[in-house]
Amino acid sequence: MPIHSVHLGAWDLRTWTLLGQLPFLALMLLLCLAGRRRGWPWRASLLATAALAGGLSLGTAVLPSVLGAVAGAIAAWLGAQRLLGLRRVPFATLALGVSAMIAVGRWGCLLNDCCFGRPSNLPWAIHYGTGSATWSLHRALGWIPADTSLALGVHPYPLYESMGLLLWLPFGFWLLRRLRSEAALLAFTAAYDLALRALLDGSRAMINVWWTLLDTRWGLGIFQWALAAAALACLGAGLALERRARARTAHEMERAREPAVGATWAIFLGLWAIGWLCASEQTLFLHRVLVGALGVSALALRLPAWVTAPRWVHAGAAPVLGAALAIPVVLHVGNVAQAGGGAVAGAARQGWFYEVDHQRGVMVRVGTQQESPADVAQRRAALGLTGPAALPPAPAPPEEAAGRTWLAAGGLGGHASYRVGNSCGGDYTLYDRSAGGGWVEVEHEVPATPTSVLWVGGRASALFESQTKTVHSGDTSTDVVTRYAMDLYTAQLWGEWEHPNLTLGTGFCGTLKNQGAEGDGARVAGVLRPAVHVRAGASFLAVDAGYCDRGSLLGLASGHIGLSGAIGKGARIRHPDDTLVRYYFGGLVFPGADTEQHRFMLGGGLEMFASPRLAIGLAAAGGDGFFGLGYLRAAIGGGRTLSRAGLPAPRESLVETSGDGE
Repeated sequence: MPIHSVHLGAWDLRTWTLLGQLPFLALMLLLCLAGRRRGWPWRASLLATAALAGGLSLGTAVLPSVLGAVAGAIAAWLGAQRLLGLRRVPFATLALGVSAMIAVGRWGCLLNDCCFGRPSNLPWAIHYGTGSATWSLHRALGWIPADTSLALGVHPYPLYESMGLLLWLPFGFWLLRRLRSEAALLAFTAAYDLALRALLDGSRAMINVWWTLLDTRWGLGIFQWALAAAALACLGAGLALERRARARTAHEMERAREPAVGATWAIFLGLWAIGWLCASEQTLFLHRVLVGALGVSALALRLPAWVTAPRWVHAGAAPVLGAALAIPVVLHVGNVAQAGGGAVAGAARQGWFYEVDHQRGVMVRVGTQQESPADVAQRRAALGLTGPAALPPAPAPPEEAAGRTWLAAGGLGGHASYRVGNSCGGDYTLYDRSAGGGWVEVEHEVPATPTSVLWVGGRASALFESQTKTVHSGDTSTDVVTRYAMDLYTAQLWGEWEHPNLTLGTGFCGTLKNQGAEGDGARVAGVLRPAVHVRAGASFLAVDAGYCDRGSLLGLASGHIGLSGAIGKGARIRHPDDTLVRYYFGGLVFPGADTEQHRFMLGGGLEMFASPRLAIGLAAAGGDGFFGLGYLRAAIGGGRTLSRAGLPAPRESLVETSGDGE
């Protein structure tokens, strides 16, 4: 039987954790410290390490193998260094550290019956027991009877690669003392591992990269030839790097500077995008690594210098904002991991589907639970797999329920100070505004189509504002200071059709303003404006624009344009009522004080559904000042508009396995 865990003292420790995950975390710490020893600023070292961790997910999505994960990690690491302007890169630490990590991690594969080999009669062949993936494959192929407790002996493929890399390590240290370029050592290490994999891959019976089975030339598969070609390319790159290093004269590299603010945010948003786009192909461990990378990169964020704010705001606002933006991704990758199907006892869940290929006598990964049945069917056809399609059955049709009515209430407040230039000379006017207020809302949600709903509702709000207007003409003794008090009452009505990928809404907004200056009477004025809202794109990220619509900041912001998205219970939102979290970030426009000119702020919002009947929302905007909004929404009457169930378990014709190794 596979050894999934070992008993150490008072704990049962998973062998994957001991041999696969802990060495990886140790490598991350080692690389971060190596960067610091080379003079990297702490922000740069954290961001480069976070990029490497995030690159694992990107590489695995492109090539679901250890090679894909390592290649993606190195590419992201190098890209982050280029963006941050780092020098004196610790290539040797990465090259030898990755080799040692894979060598140790392959023992986790061996103990967990992952990446096992083809049948063998060699003295060192491994026999796995009943219930293992190897036993299931041999039983499905008819090679062993059902009552047999052991599978056939198989090549210990993970052991082969582990021993090959352990042999490379002392040679790598010897080579390091003789090379002038550490980058050349990384290239030579990659060439050795790729050549080793090309030699060993033919002995493997658990296939993760499906297209490796498509063709064979001169006794080697197409994947083995691709690995051999990549090994030659890395060997040539290493020779070129070493020749270039020997041609240069030795000089002391300058100390790395603090990374630019734009570069730090670019790396953070890159990790954010990887979390969204590459979540469905990841193991549970890679999900957690990506979440950790987002958290680390958020700590290294800074606000731009042009943002005028106290020092404590500059020190803490950017990490807090980064953490808030990371929340949707954290929930998304967690939902994807949770949605990934069952697994064999004691192993991690990841929703990979392996099917028995009777013609070739192997187990091949045909897809994931998050993929569409059409993609998996096309892959099976390319492999020539016969029999009924080994796909999850289509989800049951949704059951309609009565609509429901939502009641909401909230409050907002904040302060803004800004300057408006006059048309003549150098005169200008300073505005200082403080406001607070509240609102109530009622709207009804009814089914429109099996994948959309219709909203009809209205809102009433009150905003109480105090203003100080200073007209400056170049001489402070002639400044004219006027103080105003203003009451703003707003009524809104709307109708909106909402689909996960498209939203269209219209309505109108009426405003009554009662404004007066010190020592002067009040002036009452009213205005009626049209309301419109359009959102188009993917459910997780789309362009969102509106004017006086149901999503505006209630008497403060009359319009917005930016990006919004949602996270659902599964990897994909099929209906608006599957939403657990909504978020928005972009530009907000609100009316000026006593002028027709509008003001612009940057802001964002987050709405979280604590239950199908209760939602909590927060929004904030900053630029000329800062305004915040909080509210609570609760549903009364009826139930969920449409119920949605997740994808059911796959059919029995599909062999499903699991693990952290590839």
